[in-house]
Amino acid sequence: MKRAIKKLFDWTANDVLAWEKIRQQGFGHFVIWYGLLGFGPLLFVLSGGATVLTWILASAGLSGLLFQLTFIAAVCLTGGLITGLLTWWLEDSIYQKIKKSRL
Repeated sequence: MKRAIKKLFDWTANDVLAWEKIRQQGFGHFVIWYGLLGFGPLLFVLSGGATVLTWILASAGLSGLLFQLTFIAAVCLTGGLITGLLTWWLEDSIYQKIKKSRL
């Protein structure tokens, strides 16, 4: 865990170049692709799958399942958006500190 955290803040030259490439595509592109369309659907597949499995085991009604999946989809997309925003903020703040230290 400690090594992973150190890697997060101790960027190599390749890490800086990779972030510059992502950064050129823009904030909105990053949040949509990495947050909403990346993390959000992954989270939905995991939690939605668990919901469907529970529904099958509990033999609940179809309307209840649809409501739960709709709710989970909204939560996952919101989570994806928040993840994208926080990741951009963290990565860009690290990048800005690296750029300042090199000047």
